[in-house]
Amino acid sequence: MKRIGILRLSALGDVVLVVPLVNCLIKAYPDSEISWITTQSTVDLLGPIDRVRWVVVEKPKSLRAILSNRKILKKMEFDLVLVLQASFSAHLVSMYMTSQRKIGFDRRRGKDFHRFFVNESIPYENQHFVDAYLAFAKKIEIDVGEASWSGAFSNMDIEWANGILPKDTFCVGISTSPTKNERRWGMSGYKDIVRYLLSKDRFVCLVGGDGVEEIAFNEELESYFPRAIMNLTGKTNLYQWSAILRQIDLLVAPDTGCVHVARALETPVVGLYAVANPSLTGPYQEQDYCLNKYNDAIDRYLPNSKNKDYHLRVHHSDAMSLITADEVILKMESAFELLDK
Repeated sequence: MKRIGILRLSALGDVVLVVPLVNCLIKAYPDSEISWITTQSTVDLLGPIDRVRWVVVEKPKSLRAILSNRKILKKMEFDLVLVLQASFSAHLVSMYMTSQRKIGFDRRRGKDFHRFFVNESIPYENQHFVDAYLAFAKKIEIDVGEASWSGAFSNMDIEWANGILPKDTFCVGISTSPTKNERRWGMSGYKDIVRYLLSKDRFVCLVGGDGVEEIAFNEELESYFPRAIMNLTGKTNLYQWSAILRQIDLLVAPDTGCVHVARALETPVVGLYAVANPSLTGPYQEQDYCLNKYNDAIDRYLPNSKNKDYHLRVHHSDAMSLITADEVILKMESAFELLDK
């Protein structure tokens, strides 16, 4: 197999979860050309990966973008295409990828008419997203070992991160804002845990993107602790963001891309989960410090649900309120006991 194409556009957390599959392909097919069709932010975050050819396309939000993507992809032919995203935007890209074999998800996970854009599929399983991607390797009879993120994040600006983080001090990063507000924990909870961390002489750093709501939320949180915490929200590029997540000692975050980047970079995570199943989307195989209120949220907010599916989401604005600050503090204390040794 000489020419393998994989399709996974951003979001950033999702592309991080694909890296173990890419490493499996690299190992199994040392003479193959592996082309990852994705968006520019993926390249910026993960950096050059040995033996991976980046093919940058645009999300097809306009006719111009669709025609541009067609022009790029029509020049390419593949022996195998792995369609790792079941969405209309991905399908509008995959339709221009030429291959006799196009493998995608099973019908239960294949949304947005996914089955019409592939001709083979992986079998359904209740599994973490990382394992779902690795199932594509199993489908083409590749032995899957331990998940590895080696080779990725070569763009990290570690020198910059070391220059702004204090030395010889336990640093806790906090990411407050997922892409959907229903997954965001409340301000009062964050205030309580920051107050606790400062009382224990932990350095606190707020991390986040450049979204208007996220910046406003973290600026308000910062205002309760003037000059006591560092707020990097909206002030870092992807090289710096990933470096901070690598160099801090602990991350506290809800279900957001920060969790997956931190996990890939071996930074422990106190994950806050109620809306989504952490077995599906939590830090992969590292959930000792995760606070899991997912089943409680289903029982309270979806009591009559006949579909208690592994992938079920609790779309309720109060679901995250089931998590208390005292519970998060206990999880952080457990982490401190191990990490301070």
